[in-house]
Parts: sequence; structure tokens; C-alpha cells
Amino acid sequence: MKKIVKVGNIECGAKDLFLISGPCVIEEESIMMKTAEKLKVFQSA
Repeated sequence: MKKIVKVGNIECGAKDLFLISGPCVIEEESIMMKTAEKLKVFQSA
């Protein structure tokens, strides 16, 4: 069973990937930038 939660005009749990992260998972800027680059490649596929 899939649950879709609407936040504003965004449907979380729908067909598109939806990630939530915050400062607690970012230890330093270089890690954040590496992660962003990987997500950019993943999103393009």
C-alpha cells in the first residue's frame, strides 16, 4: 500500500523521487556538493 502526502503542490510518495534532508546529515560542504552531483546525475537518467 502506497501513501501519498500532499505538501503544498508537491505530492510526496507519488511517482517522482522525493528526498528530505537537513543540516543533521551534512557534516561539511564537500560532502553536500558530492551528494548534489550524484543526485543530479541520477535525476538525469
